Amino acid sequence: MRVAVKSIGPVEANCYILDRRIMIDPGDGIGELERFIAEENAQIEAIVLTHGHFDHILGAAHIKKLTHAKIYIGAEDAECLKDEDACCVLPYSTTPFEPAEPDAILSEGDIEIASLPFRVMLTPGHTKGGICLISDASKLVFTGDTLFARGFGRTDLRGGSTKELYRSLMRLLELPGDYYAYPGHGEGAYISDIKKGFAI
Repeated sequence: MRVAVKSIGPVEANCYILDRRIMIDPGDGIGELERFIAEENAQIEAIVLTHGHFDHILGAAHIKKLTHAKIYIGAEDAECLKDEDACCVLPYSTTPFEPAEPDAILSEGDIEIASLPFRVMLTPGHTKGGICLISDASKLVFTGDTLFARGFGRTDLRGGSTKELYRSLMRLLELPGDYYAYPGHGEGAYISDIKKGFAI
Protein backbone atom coordinates (compact mmCIF):
# COMPACT_ATOMS: atom_id res chain seq x y z
CA MET A 1 0.00 0.00 0.00
CA ARG A 2 1.29 3.43 -0.92
CA VAL A 3 1.22 5.78 2.09
CA ALA A 4 1.82 9.52 1.79
CA VAL A 5 1.90 11.78 4.84
CA LYS A 6 1.81 15.52 5.43
CA SER A 7 1.74 17.43 8.72
CA ILE A 8 -1.17 19.86 8.60
CA GLY A 9 -2.03 22.99 10.56
CA PRO A 10 -0.70 24.80 13.63
CA VAL A 11 -0.41 21.64 15.76
CA GLU A 12 1.10 19.60 12.90
CA ALA A 13 -1.38 16.74 12.82
CA ASN A 14 -0.56 13.99 10.35
CA CYS A 15 -2.84 13.58 7.35
CA TYR A 16 -2.40 10.46 5.23
CA ILE A 17 -3.34 9.52 1.68
CA LEU A 18 -3.50 5.79 0.95
CA ASP A 19 -3.12 4.53 -2.60
CA ARG A 20 -4.17 7.97 -3.85
CA ARG A 21 -7.82 7.32 -2.88
CA ILE A 22 -8.28 7.34 0.89
CA MET A 23 -7.55 10.36 3.08
CA ILE A 24 -7.10 9.86 6.81
CA ASP A 25 -7.64 12.83 9.16
CA PRO A 26 -7.94 15.94 6.97
CA GLY A 27 -7.34 18.52 9.69
CA ASP A 28 -6.84 22.22 10.22
CA GLY A 29 -5.61 23.61 6.88
CA ILE A 30 -7.72 23.60 3.73
CA GLY A 31 -5.00 25.00 1.46
CA GLU A 32 -2.47 22.45 2.68
CA LEU A 33 -4.95 19.63 2.14
CA GLU A 34 -5.71 20.73 -1.40
CA ARG A 35 -1.99 20.94 -2.19
CA PHE A 36 -1.45 17.50 -0.70
CA ILE A 37 -4.13 16.01 -2.93
CA ALA A 38 -2.62 17.73 -5.98
CA GLU A 39 0.92 16.62 -5.11
CA GLU A 40 -0.24 13.01 -4.85
CA ASN A 41 -2.42 13.26 -7.95
CA ALA A 42 -5.07 11.69 -5.74
CA GLN A 43 -8.69 10.90 -6.47
CA ILE A 44 -10.09 10.78 -2.95
CA GLU A 45 -13.01 8.37 -2.56
CA ALA A 46 -13.10 8.06 1.22
CA ILE A 47 -12.24 10.17 4.27
CA VAL A 48 -11.49 8.20 7.42
CA LEU A 49 -11.39 10.03 10.74
CA THR A 50 -9.50 8.31 13.56
CA HIS A 51 -11.25 10.54 16.10
CA GLY A 52 -13.19 13.77 16.34
CA HIS A 53 -10.74 16.42 17.51
CA PHE A 54 -10.48 19.61 15.46
CA ASP A 55 -6.92 19.04 14.26
CA HIS A 56 -8.04 15.82 12.58
CA ILE A 57 -11.47 16.76 11.18
CA LEU A 58 -11.73 20.49 10.36
CA GLY A 59 -10.98 19.90 6.69
CA ALA A 60 -13.40 16.99 6.29
CA ALA A 61 -16.43 18.99 5.17
CA HIS A 62 -14.39 20.88 2.56
CA ILE A 63 -12.70 17.77 1.18
CA LYS A 64 -16.06 16.00 1.00
CA LYS A 65 -17.49 18.87 -1.08
CA LEU A 66 -14.37 18.98 -3.25
CA THR A 67 -14.11 15.26 -3.97
CA HIS A 68 -17.56 13.82 -3.12
CA ALA A 69 -15.76 11.34 -0.86
CA LYS A 70 -17.62 9.47 1.88
CA ILE A 71 -16.78 10.30 5.51
CA TYR A 72 -16.16 7.41 7.94
CA ILE A 73 -16.01 7.95 11.72
CA GLY A 74 -16.61 6.06 14.97
CA ALA A 75 -20.13 6.28 16.38
CA GLU A 76 -19.22 8.03 19.64
CA ASP A 77 -17.31 10.79 17.81
CA ALA A 78 -19.86 11.45 15.05
CA GLU A 79 -21.21 14.43 17.02
CA CYS A 80 -17.84 16.15 16.58
CA LEU A 81 -18.65 16.68 12.90
CA LYS A 82 -21.67 18.79 13.87
CA ASP A 83 -20.68 20.41 17.18
CA GLU A 84 -17.82 22.88 17.41
CA ASP A 85 -17.48 22.39 21.16
CA ALA A 86 -17.42 18.62 20.86
CA CYS A 87 -14.39 18.71 18.55
CA CYS A 88 -12.47 21.03 20.93
CA VAL A 89 -11.74 23.80 18.42
CA LEU A 90 -9.01 26.11 19.74
CA PRO A 91 -8.78 29.90 19.24
CA TYR A 92 -5.73 29.56 17.01
CA SER A 93 -7.37 27.14 14.56
CA THR A 94 -6.97 28.40 11.01
CA THR A 95 -9.98 26.61 9.48
CA PRO A 96 -13.52 27.76 10.31
CA PHE A 97 -15.70 24.97 11.68
CA GLU A 98 -18.06 23.62 9.02
CA PRO A 99 -20.55 20.88 9.95
CA ALA A 100 -20.47 17.66 7.97
CA GLU A 101 -22.61 14.55 7.80
CA PRO A 102 -20.90 11.18 8.26
CA ASP A 103 -21.67 8.70 5.50
CA ALA A 104 -20.63 5.60 7.41
CA ILE A 105 -20.19 4.73 11.07
CA LEU A 106 -17.20 2.56 11.82
CA SER A 107 -17.60 -0.46 14.08
CA GLU A 108 -15.25 -3.20 15.21
CA GLY A 109 -14.24 -5.68 12.53
CA ASP A 110 -13.46 -6.05 8.84
CA ILE A 111 -14.50 -3.42 6.33
CA GLU A 112 -13.87 -2.48 2.72
CA ILE A 113 -13.12 1.20 2.08
CA ALA A 114 -12.58 2.45 -1.48
CA SER A 115 -12.24 -1.21 -2.57
CA LEU A 116 -9.41 -1.84 -0.08
CA PRO A 117 -9.69 -4.30 2.84
CA PHE A 118 -9.15 -3.05 6.39
CA ARG A 119 -9.84 -4.01 9.97
CA VAL A 120 -11.28 -1.45 12.37
CA MET A 121 -10.28 -1.55 16.02
CA LEU A 122 -12.32 0.58 18.41
CA THR A 123 -9.84 2.40 20.64
CA PRO A 124 -11.61 4.74 23.08
CA GLY A 125 -9.67 6.68 25.66
CA HIS A 126 -8.31 9.75 23.92
CA THR A 127 -11.91 10.32 22.80
CA LYS A 128 -15.02 8.18 23.24
CA GLY A 129 -15.16 7.19 19.59
CA GLY A 130 -11.53 6.78 18.60
CA ILE A 131 -10.70 4.07 16.07
CA CYS A 132 -7.55 2.60 14.59
CA LEU A 133 -7.48 1.47 10.97
CA ILE A 134 -5.47 -1.67 10.30
CA SER A 135 -4.26 -3.13 7.01
CA ASP A 136 -3.29 -6.70 7.79
CA ALA A 137 -2.24 -7.24 4.18
CA SER A 138 0.31 -4.42 4.37
CA LYS A 139 1.04 -4.75 8.12
CA LEU A 140 0.12 -1.13 8.80
CA VAL A 141 -1.95 0.51 11.52
CA PHE A 142 -3.14 4.12 11.63
CA THR A 143 -3.38 4.94 15.31
CA GLY A 144 -4.59 8.55 15.41
CA ASP A 145 -3.84 10.08 18.82
CA THR A 146 -4.21 6.82 20.71
CA LEU A 147 -0.64 5.60 20.22
CA PHE A 148 2.48 7.53 19.22
CA ALA A 149 5.99 6.34 18.45
CA ARG A 150 7.07 7.49 21.91
CA GLY A 151 3.92 7.70 23.95
CA PHE A 152 0.15 7.95 23.85
CA GLY A 153 -2.72 10.40 23.70
CA ARG A 154 -3.96 12.69 26.45
CA THR A 155 -7.16 11.93 28.33
CA ASP A 156 -8.00 15.29 29.90
CA LEU A 157 -10.19 16.57 27.06
CA ARG A 158 -13.90 15.94 26.57
CA GLY A 159 -14.64 12.22 26.33
CA GLY A 160 -11.20 11.17 27.53
CA SER A 161 -10.68 8.23 29.89
CA THR A 162 -7.37 6.96 31.25
CA LYS A 163 -8.85 3.53 31.99
CA GLU A 164 -10.25 3.19 28.46
CA LEU A 165 -7.02 4.40 26.91
CA TYR A 166 -5.00 1.81 28.83
CA ARG A 167 -7.23 -0.97 27.50
CA SER A 168 -6.91 0.37 23.96
CA LEU A 169 -3.13 0.59 24.22
CA MET A 170 -2.87 -2.99 25.43
CA ARG A 171 -4.89 -4.15 22.44
CA LEU A 172 -2.70 -2.23 20.00
CA LEU A 173 0.50 -3.53 21.56
CA GLU A 174 -0.76 -7.07 20.99
CA LEU A 175 -0.43 -6.52 17.24
CA PRO A 176 2.54 -8.31 15.63
CA GLY A 177 5.81 -6.46 16.17
CA ASP A 178 6.42 -6.06 12.43
CA TYR A 179 3.29 -3.94 12.00
CA TYR A 180 4.17 -0.29 11.36
CA ALA A 181 2.19 2.34 13.25
CA TYR A 182 1.36 5.65 11.60
CA PRO A 183 0.27 8.05 14.38
CA GLY A 184 -1.71 11.27 14.44
CA HIS A 185 1.37 13.34 15.27
CA GLY A 186 5.09 12.79 14.78
CA GLU A 187 6.97 9.98 13.15
CA GLY A 188 5.86 6.38 12.87
CA ALA A 189 7.47 3.26 14.30
CA TYR A 190 7.18 -0.51 14.39
CA ILE A 191 4.98 -1.93 17.14
CA SER A 192 7.98 -3.90 18.44
CA ASP A 193 9.96 -0.69 18.94
CA ILE A 194 7.02 1.17 20.50
CA LYS A 195 6.42 -1.70 22.89
CA LYS A 196 9.90 -1.33 24.35
CA GLY A 197 8.85 2.00 25.83
CA PHE A 198 5.95 0.47 27.78
CA ALA A 199 6.29 -1.34 31.08
CA ILE A 200 3.93 -4.27 30.47
